[in-house]
Amino acid sequence: MKKSLLLSFLFGFILSFAQKQLTIDRLGVVTDSVEIKYLKKEYKIIGVFHKVSPKSEVKYARILKEDRSGIPYWGYINLMKEEIIPPKYISVSPFENGYILVKDNVEISTEYKCGSQKPCVRQERKTYYYFVDSQNKKVSDYFDEVKKDKSGDFYDCRINNIQKILDASSLKVVADSKGEYRILILNRGNDYRLKAYTNNREDFLDKEGKPLTGFKYKSIDSRNGFLFVGLYINSEVTKYTLLNPYTKIPFNNNLLIDYISESIKGSNTVIVRNEEKYFLINNNGFVKSKQYDYLKQYGSSILFLDKENIGLLNLKGKEVLKSPNIYIESHALRDTVDSPVYVFEKKDGTLNFIDIKKVKFKKTDAIYLNNLSETVSFTDKKSILENKYFVAIGKNKKKGILDFNGKLLVPYIYEDINPVDNTGYFLATNLDLKTGLISANNTTILPFTNEYSASRDIYYIKDTTQINNIKSYFFIWKINDKVGTIDYTNKTIDPFEFDFQEPYENFIAYGKNSKMGIMTKNGKVIPAEYNKSYALLENGIYYLFKDKNLVGINENNNMVFKTDFILSYPKFAEPIVLDERLIYLRDQDTSYILNLNGSQFLKFYNKVWSYSNGIGISTDGILFDLYKNNYEYYYKDRFISNDFK
Repeated sequence: MKKSLLLSFLFGFILSFAQKQLTIDRLGVVTDSVEIKYLKKEYKIIGVFHKVSPKSEVKYARILKEDRSGIPYWGYINLMKEEIIPPKYISVSPFENGYILVKDNVEISTEYKCGSQKPCVRQERKTYYYFVDSQNKKVSDYFDEVKKDKSGDFYDCRINNIQKILDASSLKVVADSKGEYRILILNRGNDYRLKAYTNNREDFLDKEGKPLTGFKYKSIDSRNGFLFVGLYINSEVTKYTLLNPYTKIPFNNNLLIDYISESIKGSNTVIVRNEEKYFLINNNGFVKSKQYDYLKQYGSSILFLDKENIGLLNLKGKEVLKSPNIYIESHALRDTVDSPVYVFEKKDGTLNFIDIKKVKFKKTDAIYLNNLSETVSFTDKKSILENKYFVAIGKNKKKGILDFNGKLLVPYIYEDINPVDNTGYFLATNLDLKTGLISANNTTILPFTNEYSASRDIYYIKDTTQINNIKSYFFIWKINDKVGTIDYTNKTIDPFEFDFQEPYENFIAYGKNSKMGIMTKNGKVIPAEYNKSYALLENGIYYLFKDKNLVGINENNNMVFKTDFILSYPKFAEPIVLDERLIYLRDQDTSYILNLNGSQFLKFYNKVWSYSNGIGISTDGILFDLYKNNYEYYYKDRFISNDFK
C-alpha cells in the first residue's frame, strides 16, 4: 500500500511538472533552477524563448538534441516543454513572421529508364531547405539554396536552374524564373524591385512576376516613374530612350541619351545626359530645357553650369538666376553637404556661393585650397538648415567664420575652429596653438589657455535634453600638461590634476599617474588604479582592466569580481556583453566567455563567429548558450556557417 502511494505521488509530481509552464525573464531566459536542470538534461544547447511572429505572444526556444546515435539535430520547444518543432533538422533558423527555414534530409522518388515500358522509381535521400510554420507544417517547395536579400523583404530560393523569389512576410512566390532567366533583387526605393537577365538582355518583373517588355531591350532602367530602355546603336555603343510604361513603345525614337542622371523630386521631369550635355525631359519624352555642362537638383531649384556660367533653373527648366564668367570650370563641381548653399570658385581664387533657397548670389573673400572639404566646413551637417554659420579659410590660410549671407563674422586668424554642436559657439585654436571658446562674433568666452587642439573631442554634455544650450556643456581643458574640466563661465568642475579625460556615453574616464579612473554620472569618483586601455559600463558594473585581469567594480569602487586568468594583451582586449548575461573577451588567439560575475564559462582558441537568440558559435564549431552549455559541433558537413544565424 505504501509503495502504491509513493508511486502515485511521484507520478503526480512528474505530471504536474510536465504540465507546468516554464518561467522566463524579459529576455526569454528560463529562471527556475529545477527547470534549467531538466532542460540541460534533455538538450545539448538551448536558446532563449522568442516570439514566433511580431503580432503573436507565442514563444519558442531553439534546441539541439542528440539522437540515439549521438548525432545532433535542431528543433524548437514551447513554454510547456513540448517539442513543437521536433529535433530532426540539420539546421533551423530563428522565427520570422511565423516561419522558420529548415535544412533536412528528405526522401524523394526519382524516375529513371530501366528498359521496361514504365520508368523505374528510385528512392533516395537528399538535403534540401524549406520553410515550416509554427506547427511544423511544410509551407514551401524544396530548395538547394535560400538567401535573404539585404533589405529583408525577399528570399532568393534556387533549385537546379530554377530561381524563385519569395515574399519574406508571407512566403508567397512573387517571381519564378522557370530556368529561363536570372533574377536580381534591387534595393528599396526603386520603381521595380526585381530585374531579370537572359541572353544579354534585361527586363523588369511586374507585380505578377512577369517580364515587363518580354526582354526586347539590351538594358532597362527606371527613375521615379520614368522607364528607360537601352538600344543597340552598334556593337559597342548603347543609347537609352524613354519608354511608354503602358504601350511598352518608345515615346520619341529621336530621343537618344547616354546616361540618366536623376529624377527631379516634386516634378514630372528627369535630368539626362547625351554627348556630355545635360538637359531635362518630361515623362512624355519632350525636352524641357537647354543643354548644360552640368545639372543637379538642390531643393526646389536645379543648379546649372555652362561654360563659365553658373545659375539656377526652376523645376520646369526655366533659368531664374544666372551669373556669367565668374567661376573656374575645373573647380566648379565641388559639392558641399546637403545644404541651402552651393559653393564655387571665382576666377580670382575666392569662393562665392549661391543661396539656393533665396535664389541669390552671395560673395565671400574665402579662398579655395586643395579640395573644398579643407576649405569650407559647415558647423553641423545633421542640422545644416537650422544653422547660420560655416567655417572657411582666408588668403592667409587661416580659418574664420562666415554667415550664409557671406558676411565675415570671425576674421581669418585661427589655426583651427570646431563648432560646439549647434550652440553658436566655437572652440578655436590661435597662432600660439592654444585653444579657447569664442562666440559667433569673435567674443572670447573661455581664455586661450587650453593645450588641446580645437579639432579634438574636448566637450561633453551631461543633460542631453539641453543639447545646443551652451550652459549645459563642459569642456576638457589642459593647462601645463594637467587636465581638468570647466564650464562655459570658466568655473572649475574637476580640478586640474589629471593626465587625461575622455568622455564616454555614461561616464568620464580620466588618467592620473599613468593609471585610469572613472567619474560616474552621479558625480562619484573611482580612483585611478586601472589600466589605461578600455572601460565598459553594463548593468551598473564598470568593467576595467587591473594589471592583466578583467575586473568588475561598482560606482563605490567595490570589486564585484576579478577574473582568475591573466590576459596577454589587455590593451587590445575589449569586452562585449551578450544578451546582458555573458561577456565575450578576446585575447590574442584565445576567446573567453564569462558570466557577469567574471567567472569563466568557456574558453576556446578561436573567435566567436556568430551569436543570436541566446546561442553562439565559434569559428572552430563550438556552440554555447546562456545556460553554460557548450558543445563541439564540428561534424562532417554539419557545421555550415550560412545555416547558423
